[in-house]
Amino acid sequence: MLAMTPRLALALAAVAYAVLVTGTSGSPDPRAWGVNLPGYLPGPERILVLGLLWSGAALLLLGARARGAAGAPPPRRGGRPGAGTTPGPWLLLLPLLAVLFYSLRVATHLLGDGQVWIDNLAVDALPAYSEPLSSAVWNGYAWFLRAGGATVGAATLAYLPIACGMVASLLMAALASELCPSRKAWIVSVLLLLALGTTQLYFGYIESYPVASLALLAYLWIMMRAARGAAPVWAAGLLLAAAVAAHVIFVFLVPSYAWLALRNRAPRRRALDLAVPVVAAAALFSLLRFGPSDFLRPFGRVAGAAESSPDFRYGLAGALTARHVLDLGNLALLTAPVPFLLVLARALGRRKPAPRDAPPLTPLLLAGLPGLLAAAVLVVPGSPAQDWDLMSMTVWPAAVFALALGQPVLTASPRAGRVGLVLLSIAGLAAFVLTNAGAEPALRRFASLVGPASELSPHERAYGNEKLVQYYVGRREFEAAVPFARRMLDAEPTNPRYWVKTGAVFCGLGRYGEAAPYFEEALRRGPGRADALYNLGLCYLRVGRRPEARTAFRAAVEADSTRPDYRQNLGVALYQVGEIDSARAVWEDVLRRWPGYPLTRLSLERHFGPGGDAVRP
Repeated sequence: MLAMTPRLALALAAVAYAVLVTGTSGSPDPRAWGVNLPGYLPGPERILVLGLLWSGAALLLLGARARGAAGAPPPRRGGRPGAGTTPGPWLLLLPLLAVLFYSLRVATHLLGDGQVWIDNLAVDALPAYSEPLSSAVWNGYAWFLRAGGATVGAATLAYLPIACGMVASLLMAALASELCPSRKAWIVSVLLLLALGTTQLYFGYIESYPVASLALLAYLWIMMRAARGAAPVWAAGLLLAAAVAAHVIFVFLVPSYAWLALRNRAPRRRALDLAVPVVAAAALFSLLRFGPSDFLRPFGRVAGAAESSPDFRYGLAGALTARHVLDLGNLALLTAPVPFLLVLARALGRRKPAPRDAPPLTPLLLAGLPGLLAAAVLVVPGSPAQDWDLMSMTVWPAAVFALALGQPVLTASPRAGRVGLVLLSIAGLAAFVLTNAGAEPALRRFASLVGPASELSPHERAYGNEKLVQYYVGRREFEAAVPFARRMLDAEPTNPRYWVKTGAVFCGLGRYGEAAPYFEEALRRGPGRADALYNLGLCYLRVGRRPEARTAFRAAVEADSTRPDYRQNLGVALYQVGEIDSARAVWEDVLRRWPGYPLTRLSLERHFGPGGDAVRP
């Protein structure tokens, strides 16, 4: 009988992973959202990804059959992790990484809330959300773009996550030096960290997470150094405070820091170390004007959403249905397939004692387990396929722990096996990146994630289809937006915003008679909505119902007095019903409030002659 060595267990696990990816990609089903990405790619790209995947699995099989051990790794100097594995040479790859991040940047910004961030940054109105430090960095970058005369949009904003990616690659190199027993293992570990699915964040992904990830990686690195006495504990405390300020979800890192601080036998030193992150976080939140209620709000929303979930029964264990467990598996295989395969191989194969100079795993365990618990909580009320970015933050420390735990398997693998692992990891990341870098694959995948076959809450389904509506409307492809507008409305018909957006789609098609009932229903469900009143006025004007248009525009101006276009069209409606003097008075008032407003100036010139734009005192 063939002994189940770690090498063989890893090879078999890799083959099983390759079979799973290939099988689910044949006809992509949203239930396999973490592994079926090659199925959305065009032929050549799909062949490339599957070729990398099966090449990696084949090399691991070849390595499993190799005779003898890979040899014991050379001892570290002084018995310390990371000796001889400095990240300096990694600097040479930064230009290549920058080109890669930019050339394969995200095309649609449908995942997460990327388009919301772009829209808010474009008008200088990005709120703190639950990530005040990350929001402050983004606001500062947008200010820098404006100061330089650049347009704030998806193209220019993409440079910040690309820059974050270059910094993150250095932090990964430094973190790997704390995990690895030899330089060969370090090189492979750096490549495996860089090829995690989380690296998608650096391909022009516009949200808080590229910034927040830097705080996370820096904390994990300094935490590991502090665990072996190479860095002060308070330095990890400062980085913990920065991580929590970057995104409040990182409170799950607190147990790992508490372990560091409580190891000190001096009571005063322990107290000071424990106080550092608290004081630093309080100072950061005060500077960012982020109060206690702001800090607690996202946790309250998650708790409320989880408790209102139909799957929530007897606590978290009761809420974790088979679908939720499947989602967690998809998340793990999307973000970190190879580290978790290494752990599986170590568990299935014959165990060997860890090297004497192995890095301490306890702090990583105390960072990873609470993160997995956070993922289990978030998966109940949410849609992890859409919100993979937030979910990836919670499983990232567990992935690092898995890579550290799998180091004996990695170092015992021959060269073919190590290359196979890298190819396997690159294949997973490439499938994700190439899908999001192409508009057509990204749209197909996202439409599948929010389509009828997906098990989503009504809110998640409506919100997801709303993103597709916004995407097509922004490109003025109104016909393509119609089915998604109908799905959005069917999923959550009580929301007046969705009635307004559906009506706007039909307005874009020039079907004003069909659009008007949607705005009327929006006003029935949300009385006084200025946007619904204004669009209803446009529809009435287009179909010849001029008195009703005048009434709708007047109500829109009363509901929102800050919009010149509302007043401009009120003037048009007044003019068309014969109230000429009232129309002129409204238009002159527009120019008094917004001097030079082009539509109003043209209306005055057209209807009252060349001097019609003169504002009467």
